[in-house]
Amino acid sequence: MARIQKRQFGQALIEAKLISDKQLAEALDQQQREGETLGFTLLKMNLLSESQLMKFLTDQLGFEYANLQNYVSEPGIIRLVPQNIAVKYQVVPLLKVKTTLTVAMVDPLDNFVMDMLRESTNCEIKPLISTWSEIRNAIELAYKDRMVEGEDGIGDESSIRQIAKSVSEKGHNDFVDLAHV
Repeated sequence: MARIQKRQFGQALIEAKLISDKQLAEALDQQQREGETLGFTLLKMNLLSESQLMKFLTDQLGFEYANLQNYVSEPGIIRLVPQNIAVKYQVVPLLKVKTTLTVAMVDPLDNFVMDMLRESTNCEIKPLISTWSEIRNAIELAYKDRMVEGEDGIGDESSIRQIAKSVSEKGHNDFVDLAHV
């Protein structure tokens, strides 16, 4: 799977003529101040549209796009990822075939989330990319009648912290995390 370093992501956007050097510098400053992702910051600053960002990630980095506009969730699959995790990390489980869980996510480069999902579900994770708005809508529909706590899957906040600690000890801090950049 494609892994891209932080500086390379911004540089690749410049090389694709989607943003300028000055726009990247401004976005990085704002992203640093607000603690949001670089991708989200670029969207919020209206420097990129969701479709431009999705096209870049699919064309340049080879990720498949998941159109979630008409997606209907399957309760057994949704239970693999609790609502609080889905919302926090913008991820929606879509399909499980044998030991592979396919998920739609805003940031398929987020190694922390990928490792957390892999470890907590005991599945290989196949990431697909989708827009923030599609994922947000899919989460609302999928979890509208479910409780945040007490579900099958990753579990409560303390087990999430334990998984997070285990994943961070593996050292994935040197790669881009659109969700943490």
